[in-house]
Amino acid sequence: MLYRYPSFLLTLCAFWGLCCFTTAQTVQSILWKVPDGTLSDLSQQFTTGNTLPLSWNAWNSDQYVDATKNLVDLWATSFDYSLNAFSQRLAKNLNLTTAGNFAWTIQVPDTSLAISAKYVLRFKAAASSLEIDSGELSSPGFIILRAIISTTSTPDTRTSSVATSSNPVTSSFSGSTLASPTPLNPTATPVSQQTSGSGGLTTGAKIGIGLGVSLGILVLCVLAYILFKRKGTKYSPPTDISQIEEADYKKYGSTPNPAELAGLSQGPSELEATREPASHK
Repeated sequence: MLYRYPSFLLTLCAFWGLCCFTTAQTVQSILWKVPDGTLSDLSQQFTTGNTLPLSWNAWNSDQYVDATKNLVDLWATSFDYSLNAFSQRLAKNLNLTTAGNFAWTIQVPDTSLAISAKYVLRFKAAASSLEIDSGELSSPGFIILRAIISTTSTPDTRTSSVATSSNPVTSSFSGSTLASPTPLNPTATPVSQQTSGSGGLTTGAKIGIGLGVSLGILVLCVLAYILFKRKGTKYSPPTDISQIEEADYKKYGSTPNPAELAGLSQGPSELEATREPASHK
């Protein structure tokens, strides 16, 4: 009989533990909506930085926490407090006899996450600080993960600008203005080759006009001189044909007929008839 006594105690302890576990599961499934009380511990995962809309049903019982007489505080703690002593009060002086909700933005330090990723929510009687060994109404345990930080970096686009003068250096020729490159030295004063004058003409334009006018006057003078020279020269008539023929006769040693000589082209004049005395026969 005695050797059976320890076995009986072990069986009784196991049964008691099973009853407590079943009761706790039943309380979680009745009370908690988010996190889902019907799921087992550590089956739900959440991420830091996200907002979790916590919600629960009304609890009108004095089991674990006498919510009918006392207000409660809502805590977020590590699942195994002896391993990772993290606690954060989310809300205080809540009335569990009515359903409620709370938007929890998950903020768990990396130092705590480096120790453990297991966490749980606990309703405890209102107090100035957490009393970990006092009665509680806890949620199912869950996993909290670090937020994924994007490694994609935006390229740093820098626009460099060079200050330039507002008066660029310009040069002109024959009435057309050609802009020369703007100096890159912002402190240097640009020099303008254009000078303001009547009509807004530049120095180059004036020089071009002066050269054109001078060249035109010179051409007109040359033309006038040529015309004057031609008018001043006397017109020489062509040599008379008779003079040419006379020169030819002299060349070949012959004497021209008197009629062929100049001024002797008239016909022979008639001699007057000599009247002889008539003879009497």
